[in-house]
Amino acid sequence: MIILADVGVPMIVIQWPLMLFALVPVILVEVFTIRRWLPLSTREAFKGITLGNLLSTLVGIPLAWLLMFGLALGADVAQSHWKFELNGPVWAVLGFLLNAAWLAPYES
Repeated sequence: MIILADVGVPMIVIQWPLMLFALVPVILVEVFTIRRWLPLSTREAFKGITLGNLLSTLVGIPLAWLLMFGLALGADVAQSHWKFELNGPVWAVLGFLLNAAWLAPYES
């Protein structure tokens, strides 16, 4: 058995810095958009939007990752238990989406 260091890497570790980096332009675009629609000062808009985006990023992203991780593990357990083959383009896309949270160890 060969054990590799990159097997089973949680993708959230890779994605987290990118999500935080993307947070700044998202907040700025939302502040200037909301300022046009609502009678808020720039400071009020910036404060509310920053808080909302920080909470949704710091809480929502890990919760979504846990959900995807659970779905991926459930799909792997179901496939190994019932030994069904998932071939075709639809299953390739679904497999890609299900494994987005975790790089599962596959043998060639």
